[in-house]
Amino acid sequence: MSVITCYIVDDEPVSRAILQYYISQLSWLHLQGEFEDAKTAAAAFQKHPVDLLFLDINMKGMSGIALAEALSPRPLIVFTTASREYGPEAFALEATDYLVKPITQERFLQAAEKIKRTCEQEKPAAGSEDDACIFVRDHKALVKLSIADILYVEALGDYLKLHTGNRFFTMLGTMKQMEEKLKAYGFMRIHRSYMVALRAVSGVEAGNIIIGQQRLPVSDTYRAELFAEINQKKL
Repeated sequence: MSVITCYIVDDEPVSRAILQYYISQLSWLHLQGEFEDAKTAAAAFQKHPVDLLFLDINMKGMSGIALAEALSPRPLIVFTTASREYGPEAFALEATDYLVKPITQERFLQAAEKIKRTCEQEKPAAGSEDDACIFVRDHKALVKLSIADILYVEALGDYLKLHTGNRFFTMLGTMKQMEEKLKAYGFMRIHRSYMVALRAVSGVEAGNIIIGQQRLPVSDTYRAELFAEINQKKL
């Protein structure tokens, strides 16, 4: 199988060292960095995304739960914590596994097998949106947003605004990362700041894409590819 890249995010040096050793024993798992706080890890992930995070929960400042909620597209998550009480949050975030410290090598290898099985599963076919979703913040709650409900994505600095029919959700992330996640579901980049669901496009007018009451600009960089796709789909 192909190599799976990962980060360790844990404020305990001993815990990081143990995980680093366990990871080094698996040829298909590559450690690209380790961090002692979530904010530094978040900044690194924005520049250099990885496939997997081994993520502590109780850390100073930003918690591991908050980091997992903020990342988009979210990598595989294996929580590593001294407490069992965060199981419901881990379940809501669809964590691959939940390791309670002290972590034995046997238990780590069980988690590694789950990681491998998850990565080897066939990816969903293009346009198959029914079961695909993104977790986003809605006030203080974490909610599941169906990709089928997203009409277009707007970039706002380090944040993304996901527009649905009658509202929007804001999340931390880059357009490049979201493009990688959504392109399999019929989304296309039309501008440095916009990506649209082709199914939602109702027309083209004076170089703009029309989605509902919104007119979104199409830049020269993406114009030819976009219109070729539109003609192919006969929108």
